[in-house]
Amino acid sequence: EEGAGGGERRRHKKKRRTPRLRRGMPTSRIDEGEWVVQEGDPVDHFKVWPLIASVLFPCFGGILVGFDFGAFAWMIVAIDDNEDFSTWMIEVKDSSTLVGIIAAISYLGAAIACIVVYWLGGSTVSSRKELLFAAVCYTTGSLGESESQNLSSLSSGLGFAFLIIGRLVYGAGIGLSLHAMPPYISEIAPVKLRGLLCGFIEVSIALGTIFGYAIGMWLEEEDYGWKYTFKFAMVIGIGMFFGVLILPNSPRWLVASGSPLYEALEAAHFVNPSLTSENIVNMKRDIERQNPPTDMSAFQRLMDPNLRTPVFVGMGVIVVQQITGQAAVLYYIRDMISSLAGDLLILALVLFGLVKLSGALVTMFFMDRWGRRFPLIGGLTGMFVFCTLLCLFYLDDLDSVKGFHWPMLLFIDFWGFSYSVSVGGVTWVLLGELFPAPLKTEALSLALILFCVLAAAMSFIIGVEIESVGNAFVWGQCAVTAFVGVYFVASTVPETKGKTLEEIQKDFNQDFDTPDFLVSVAYDEEESGHESSHSSASHTGPAQDKYPRTNYGAAMDPVAESKDGVTGTP
Repeated sequence: EEGAGGGERRRHKKKRRTPRLRRGMPTSRIDEGEWVVQEGDPVDHFKVWPLIASVLFPCFGGILVGFDFGAFAWMIVAIDDNEDFSTWMIEVKDSSTLVGIIAAISYLGAAIACIVVYWLGGSTVSSRKELLFAAVCYTTGSLGESESQNLSSLSSGLGFAFLIIGRLVYGAGIGLSLHAMPPYISEIAPVKLRGLLCGFIEVSIALGTIFGYAIGMWLEEEDYGWKYTFKFAMVIGIGMFFGVLILPNSPRWLVASGSPLYEALEAAHFVNPSLTSENIVNMKRDIERQNPPTDMSAFQRLMDPNLRTPVFVGMGVIVVQQITGQAAVLYYIRDMISSLAGDLLILALVLFGLVKLSGALVTMFFMDRWGRRFPLIGGLTGMFVFCTLLCLFYLDDLDSVKGFHWPMLLFIDFWGFSYSVSVGGVTWVLLGELFPAPLKTEALSLALILFCVLAAAMSFIIGVEIESVGNAFVWGQCAVTAFVGVYFVASTVPETKGKTLEEIQKDFNQDFDTPDFLVSVAYDEEESGHESSHSSASHTGPAQDKYPRTNYGAAMDPVAESKDGVTGTP
């Protein structure tokens, strides 16, 4: 264009930046204006923002799991400093047993929630529905905990009862969210990003812990400031509910529960618009190969030789995570650090939280490169080393040490980092990967029931041990259990990096004879026009040999289009 001065004015268009989650990953736009990251097979394509929402809103549950650690730590401080004889806190002040019960009672609520989910079964309760109920439990439980102090003005017994009920209900939210997050995220995540996205569960727990400590420190000078801390959890719970409300059910859950295939395809298109009806049909075929008849109980199916191995591995990882003690020690870490940091308590707590968060971030970003076994073995080895050093230092008379004791604080920080790198983050990834889709709800329920029982027991036992036998015994106990964990992982846990969920099950099954209920999977031969070359009577090889292996990228058989627009069963 000609300007007023006769010169030529050039228009420079600003280049629109394309979001890239990994260097070199090509991107393109689709007609609806959504950015889609494409790499390799269409099954690995995804919409960026819907994928972020599908991970972020469920992980609000993880934030609230960690928030309880930080908020409860400051509740213990308030109990120790309390001089108001009109509240329930004066009755708890001098009883380590009652403090341990208050800490452990939330895990009892989590165990009850997991038992209910196990009883209802996977075809009834979807991960999305669990997350919605978890948000309701977090909100109402936080309300009960915060109002327990106000109700003490009427009766200290009434206030204490509301505290216990609130922690039970909040604990039910913990159980439901920990049960739902791993399968939901693992089932919607592209294979090459599954470790990254599932690793965000531990990141969210670490963020919640920091948030709980920060809010507690901010309100420490307020009268009964701890009760306002739990009101922040109510806000997060409300946000979680409305965020999860916009998300669809997992496509794999829809297929496994017998929903129409077009519903599964619609749900899959929320994140990946490149998937076709053929991909959903192939997904259904692989899931049906693992689906036992309904006349067997869930426990009988889980104990079959082809299925009990992943169940055993998942349970073992849960046991290792809990007996190493960090989840329980976090309730009392403030007092431990206080005796070592002196006037620098706040700085030491912030540093501990940031170190734990950095460990979770390392796991999240590098798990898809390192695999699962390497961070597990390396992190547990680090926990063994630093717990041993802490035990030895505590055996030396620390009562004579006054003020800032930096070696001990560094050992505690490195211990927290090692936990986040290993069983803290990798456990949730494995729980989403190990169990077969038709029985994932039941298997996860059993694993989380074990998790809750161990967490409640460890929270109570470690609180009593700190008061009765001292910190040296606690750290020595953690060192022994970390050593046991190294042996278990090295000898038992498989590598699942880069495999689809169905390929992981095939790897588990290849060393076993096929059970009776898996060798006969009926397809409608009249509709498909195909004759099966195997029968349940003659089949003696492993289950995965019955059908060709598929990566969902291509149809295994010619597929006819059905009336509703979704292909029929081949």
